[in-house]
Amino acid sequence: MDDGVNVLELSNQKKLLVIAVCVGILAVTILLTVCVVTPVCWIYACIHGKSNKDKRKPHDFERQEETTHFKLIMVPHYGPQNGRSSRAEVLSLGCKKYTEDSTYSSMSTSSRGDGSSSVYSEHSLDIPVTNRKLDNIYGQVSLSVTYRERENQRTGQLIIYLKEAQELPSRLYGGIIDPYLIVQIYKNRGRKRSTKDLYVPIFEYRTSTKRKSQHPLFNETVVVNIPKSELEESLVKVSVFDDEKIVNDTNLGEISVPIRNLHLTDHSGEQIHVLDLLEPKQSNGEILFGLSFLPTVERLTFTIVKANSLRVVSDSVVNFAPYIRILLFHNGKFHKKRKTTCRYGSDCPSYNESLTFDLPSSEMENVMFVLIVTHRNNTPSNQTPSKLIDYNRDHHVGKVVIGPRASGSTFCHWLAMKQSLRKQVTQWHTLN
Repeated sequence: MDDGVNVLELSNQKKLLVIAVCVGILAVTILLTVCVVTPVCWIYACIHGKSNKDKRKPHDFERQEETTHFKLIMVPHYGPQNGRSSRAEVLSLGCKKYTEDSTYSSMSTSSRGDGSSSVYSEHSLDIPVTNRKLDNIYGQVSLSVTYRERENQRTGQLIIYLKEAQELPSRLYGGIIDPYLIVQIYKNRGRKRSTKDLYVPIFEYRTSTKRKSQHPLFNETVVVNIPKSELEESLVKVSVFDDEKIVNDTNLGEISVPIRNLHLTDHSGEQIHVLDLLEPKQSNGEILFGLSFLPTVERLTFTIVKANSLRVVSDSVVNFAPYIRILLFHNGKFHKKRKTTCRYGSDCPSYNESLTFDLPSSEMENVMFVLIVTHRNNTPSNQTPSKLIDYNRDHHVGKVVIGPRASGSTFCHWLAMKQSLRKQVTQWHTLN
């Protein structure tokens, strides 16, 4: 102590402790510095790994994925093989699993040559899909059939009384149907047949259209002159159609019954037969398209790849010019449409075009889409104005309805798209 000032004095033991602490701090500082700049240290990996995660935020990642899958850089051309393209069986009604489409099975990202191609293989999407019971109901039709013989004549009258139809399905994209019936009589070709078709149509009748009814009452009578000897080998076919204005008429169901099974009588007492309608046989062709939904930008993309074995509605394949329209219905009302360009001179056209719709995620359960294959008539240059009426009208080939209220393979396709966001799910569908 000097002049009243206290001087801090440390013992030798405390001095050694201070020196040891300083040396330890210096050593730790050097170690951390080396670890931060040296990749071999685990601290380096932790620090820089976290930094990369922070830089790559979730919304940036989603935007990058969406840009990658949305931009259709390259879609290969698929030509027909021996008149038909290679394809897998359509998805089962239960949607339990996907089948492999051989057209796409070998198309990995590397084999396509560009990771931004939006074509995906169904086989690569191993998505557990909830089984949904899809009991298609086609309705019933009630009718009676009698036969009235004429004296001293070989030909009598086959009288078909069309009473009503019941429990017909509603339109998938919204609204109540406008049904009508088509009755056809088919005759057995017998030994003279030269084609694979055993029966040939000899008579056809169409009823009036009943507006806005799923239980229409027709009360119409059809009279057909036919020899009694031909009744044993003939059959009657009844088909129910929905009269639609914006698309082709939909075949709701049909039934074919041999006339000998209808217990014909020649008296006035009529026996009403209630026949269950079956799934109609379609021969309009097929269409291959992909679906993908981008949730952040709320955009649904249809990638129209190609069509196959289309029903030619023009006078020849050379003049056949099919294009595809997509109609968006919201809560049963038409809202928006998109369409592709025409392809000329082929019933198996390739399109490779993408059509997009802005669709909020909250409205996914309130929309339905109708894909329509339509032939565009071209007016001949040498046609006079008085003959332009038939050429100015486009003719529908067939359609596909897809959305949350669809059934069969279209419902499975829609569900797979929802469960594999930002990826494109591609599927063949039969045109109705």
